[in-house]
Amino acid sequence: MRRTRIECSSVSGRLSLAFAVLLSSSHASAQPAEARAEARSHFDQGVGLARRQAYAEALSEFERAYQISPHFSVQYNIGQALIALGRATEAVAALTRYLEEGGANIEASRRQEVETAIAAELAKTSSIEITVDVAGALVTIDDKPSGRSPLAAPVRVDSGAHRVLATLDSGESREMNVDAKAGQVVQTHLELGAKTLSAPVPAPAPAQQRPPEPVSPTPAQPPQKPPATATHHSTQKTLAYIVGATGIALTGAAAAHFFWNRSRHEEWQSRYDTYYSDPTDQNRESANGLAQSVSNASAVTVGLAIGAGVALGTGAVLLFTSGSSVTAAGGAGSGGPFMTLRGKF
Repeated sequence: MRRTRIECSSVSGRLSLAFAVLLSSSHASAQPAEARAEARSHFDQGVGLARRQAYAEALSEFERAYQISPHFSVQYNIGQALIALGRATEAVAALTRYLEEGGANIEASRRQEVETAIAAELAKTSSIEITVDVAGALVTIDDKPSGRSPLAAPVRVDSGAHRVLATLDSGESREMNVDAKAGQVVQTHLELGAKTLSAPVPAPAPAQQRPPEPVSPTPAQPPQKPPATATHHSTQKTLAYIVGATGIALTGAAAAHFFWNRSRHEEWQSRYDTYYSDPTDQNRESANGLAQSVSNASAVTVGLAIGAGVALGTGAVLLFTSGSSVTAAGGAGSGGPFMTLRGKF
């Protein structure tokens, strides 16, 4: 069992010299004496808690000391406390920061020791490669933001179970539980685009109708019925029925295509579970290939739904305008509304 090393502030301890640098350096001398004393107090409390194996409380004290008076040596103690708590990913970050901030001030033997510890902790971690079918989704792992899709690189995590969540600005989200094993890169694909298929496709608004202009017949001749116009409106009504029927057919096709693609999505979920049970290249390629096919088919379903909406809306407009025009024409030919209007003038 690896023994966790927490550097102490005793006179004989090696960290007493490192923390003395913190108190005597030009950076620290610019701080008020009260701040330096407070930082030292938190550091000493952290060492005492670590000796009693109260590593969570010790970590809080070390972090508070670094916040008040940031010196690279405290990052070593933070890293050791994180190792004791089993938080390998955060421990690697703290120890790496210790080496970067300490630079030439760290002895070669100590640097080698820390690099060995970093390598040992990295072996306990895993990486999650997250892909989302929609760009711009906020990706979080265990409620910690990891960026927006597409992510530039896999996210390093501690081995074990994790909750991966992708959320759009609209609030729509998709989550997945992932079991990350040490030393592995786990691939996770979240589908958000398929959910939008359930939203109804709005039909285009009917075009605003212009009332037919009144016909002013001459007193000597009675108004004549426009047979050509009536024939035109009859043709328009027939066309409205044809376009409407096309819209109904497209609606049925869109619904059938959607349910067919949903069954393929369930098949992808099965392949996805198979991949995590047996993470081979063949299983991964099978799951990823089907995922791409399902995404492309979703776009086809959306196109069918939009076409259906346009056709139904166009058919309704044609039918509505055909009925209005025939009524107006009949009124003018029989000496109805427009003749009464003329009489009022």
